[in-house]
Amino acid sequence: MIRYTKRDVATSFTAVAFTIIAVTGVMMYFHLLDAYTKKLHENLGLFFVAAALLHMYANWGGMKNYFRKSLFHIAIALGTVVSLGFILTAETGKNPKNYVINSVLNAPIESSFVLFDKDTQKLRDKLDKAGIVIGNSASINDIAKANHTSPFKIITIIEK
Repeated sequence: MIRYTKRDVATSFTAVAFTIIAVTGVMMYFHLLDAYTKKLHENLGLFFVAAALLHMYANWGGMKNYFRKSLFHIAIALGTVVSLGFILTAETGKNPKNYVINSVLNAPIESSFVLFDKDTQKLRDKLDKAGIVIGNSASINDIAKANHTSPFKIITIIEK
């Protein structure tokens, strides 16, 4: 029976996880097969954290020596500065998908109805038939609030 040390297990799994995280990260950067790599990258990232912690535990004696070296402190400082640089300069604009959805839900009814059908009276009739009262509502969101329902239910009714 082959016996493995904690160090063998920790190093092997950390190396494999790192390799996959590195490859999927580069693929995501260049938008190669994003639909396939994103979930793998995210989920394996959690495994990588666990493997790295196990690696640190198994190699704690040697790790303590690295923590004392000035190069380690420089690496920490540089990593912190670079990370903060990305965080502080990140563009935090509106999510275009949310912007479009909110624009449709909050636009005047006639404007948003036209997106679904040019015959807006037909859409009004569909809502009336479904028991949805439009009244003086100004938008799909207003109709939803007035009828105690979701704006997406309103959209489902009018797009049938």
